[in-house]
Amino acid sequence: MKKLWLCLCLLLVMVTSGAALAAEVAAPRESDEMTTQLLKKLSGTWYYTNGNQALVITPTTISGAAVEGGYGFVGGDPGSCLFRVNGSDGIVSELRIGWHFASSDNSHQYLFLNGRPLRRSWEAHYSESIGGAFLGMSREEALRTLGRPEREDKQTKILFYDQKGLQLGLDNGIVYNITVAANSPLNFENSNLKANSPLADFKQRYGLTKMPVTGNDGGPNRIADGEYLWFTNYPKSVRLSLYNT
Repeated sequence: MKKLWLCLCLLLVMVTSGAALAAEVAAPRESDEMTTQLLKKLSGTWYYTNGNQALVITPTTISGAAVEGGYGFVGGDPGSCLFRVNGSDGIVSELRIGWHFASSDNSHQYLFLNGRPLRRSWEAHYSESIGGAFLGMSREEALRTLGRPEREDKQTKILFYDQKGLQLGLDNGIVYNITVAANSPLNFENSNLKANSPLADFKQRYGLTKMPVTGNDGGPNRIADGEYLWFTNYPKSVRLSLYNT
């Protein structure tokens, strides 16, 4: 418990000073019932993408510090809330925590704290990958795996690996979508398909319930919990995404 509380203290120091924190609590306070529901949703042990433990959340505490209340809840899923916590030393601090639960299991559930993504497990879990790139990997993991991109659009947060025929879309510091071009030398590593492989092969290899539809009318094709294929620009490219809308 002492180790967890030390971890939390370090995180709080990184957030901001006590005066600034007090100003943020001007957001409306949520009901105790809503705060408890949110904490139940977030309960568990959370890890940085480097495997180090970051937070332990229960319905009443965050890393051993009692939660006094939640403030300024926004969104649903994704969403975020400011939690006020009371430390054992009497210091009151706040943590703004965001979340996105793209799956019902632990494979694609993420928290966002101080600009850093957290996972449910110390290692990544995913179904499909392309050239070592997978949904939910951090920007740092992408750079270690794929190297520096030829181009990067910091406004739209897209990494362009032109020689590999890959585009990685980032949000909150993690890869939310991967677009692979038809001329890419890389395959989908689970199915061994290329972006311009016949649609019937995608249906068979991933066990899709219907034939994929191309163009703007093509919807998401679920290949695993929290992982979807989009054929909007097929056969020029195929997108793997955490989003189903």
